[in-house]
Amino acid sequence: MERQEIAALLRELLDSILVLERVAKVVSHDSRLPALQSAARALIDCHESLAAACYSQLLHYKTRTKLLRVVDQAASLVALCQLLEQAIQHDQVDPQLLQIELATMSSNLLPLLEPVVEYYDRKQQLNWSVSEGHQRVAFDDAQQSSAFFSRSIKFGDSEVVPEDDGMQLYVTHDLVQDPLIPRAKIGPTEVPVYFGTTRSINGKLRSGSVVDFFDGRGSGELTLGRALISIPPGHRVGKLELPLSIWKFRLKPNPEKHVVLRSTEPLGVEDWLSAIREELFDLPKRMAFVFIHGFNVTFSQAMMRAGQIARDIGYEGLVTSFSWGSEGTVDGYPADEDTVQLAGPKLVEFLAKLHTDAGVETFHIVAHSMGCRALLSALKETSWWSGPETPVAEAVFAAPDVDATQYQESMMAISRNAGRYTLYGSERDWAIAVSRCIRKNHPRAGDGGENILVMNGVETVDATEVGEQLFGLGHSYIADKRTILGDLWAVLRGLPMPRFGLQERLHHVGKYWALVP
Repeated sequence: MERQEIAALLRELLDSILVLERVAKVVSHDSRLPALQSAARALIDCHESLAAACYSQLLHYKTRTKLLRVVDQAASLVALCQLLEQAIQHDQVDPQLLQIELATMSSNLLPLLEPVVEYYDRKQQLNWSVSEGHQRVAFDDAQQSSAFFSRSIKFGDSEVVPEDDGMQLYVTHDLVQDPLIPRAKIGPTEVPVYFGTTRSINGKLRSGSVVDFFDGRGSGELTLGRALISIPPGHRVGKLELPLSIWKFRLKPNPEKHVVLRSTEPLGVEDWLSAIREELFDLPKRMAFVFIHGFNVTFSQAMMRAGQIARDIGYEGLVTSFSWGSEGTVDGYPADEDTVQLAGPKLVEFLAKLHTDAGVETFHIVAHSMGCRALLSALKETSWWSGPETPVAEAVFAAPDVDATQYQESMMAISRNAGRYTLYGSERDWAIAVSRCIRKNHPRAGDGGENILVMNGVETVDATEVGEQLFGLGHSYIADKRTILGDLWAVLRGLPMPRFGLQERLHHVGKYWALVP
């Protein structure tokens, strides 16, 4: 759904509330009822249109949250408008009392809605006059305000009873017997992922507006762009819903059932930075989630995983992903080992553009599997940030496919280059076990159980007890298990130990934590 469409719906709703408030305050006794009826019906219709858009349109998950909050905030006023129609029809209430209530509720609601409308419509000048510190629509008389609306009037079934003091309304039964907002189904949720990749562009559209990238090392140059990921209405936290795949054939994805890569758009540097700055504009903190995938991952899989994780943990900042040139196959493991080492400088370039050029102030970086090698390399380089303090608030190493000794040495060299380090390992991780086996059983940093790696300056979490459903050598349990995502939610919000769902365990080096089902 386009930004201008959202702005138009919000502007129409706010206009209708402004008119209702004005009519309730200024109309004369003779013209009161037609004007109030017209204004009330217009507000009801606008509210229903906004609610319908929330539940039927493809929206960014943060946009949907904002719009649903507007819908809920206006629901009480809309219910009173519905009751107004019944009350006037049956002469059950003093119209003057209704005017007071409508004017009061409208005045209280306007300051809550105006900032949202201003955000979505800040590039357009609205024809509103200013009165008593709030934006208002100016009318010459009641006929002008009534003429603003020309919709037909419908009557509800609820009853309003005035109190003796003439100032309060009480509802004798449910405001709305048939729910105003059909909350049975929410449409697909859209998650934009701003990416940087060292893969080469295929040059062909794979399907629709999806620009494909070759698997493998590619040119090694950094390509920037934006991918749009669609999360289905019935999405289960921790699951990447994909269509049935048989051998090399995969059924066509359905946005109502599957996580879908809807579009991939390579962008020039300035266009990419401009889009990111616009995303950052409304955030309370200029922060970014950065996902770095592991081996045996294609570009589309990396984008969908980034969008799924950000959606599942409710991340409220910019969503980004760095995709190095994995072969996307199990037998491409040796080639991936070389490619990921070459990707380190380009990851630094990607982070530098986000920080220095786009204005991201805080990073939450999650690296998985072999992608942890690129992150270790990038964190050794401090020239991409200015000032004495690192912008990396959280650096998470999920099942790092790195030699344990090498990981320890690297961490000692970068101990001050992130606000906190978190390590997830698992004894049941098949990929880590295979990697260890071909290296004469030298421990890996992603090991769990008896081989868990514990060191000062790193919060180690053993996911062995919840990691039994690993997806083969892709070992994507960091994104598949609800309990791990729950703890990741806490990590990226800076919550300290001890955290819910973790048990303290003792190690000869110190203590670590175990995730329990």
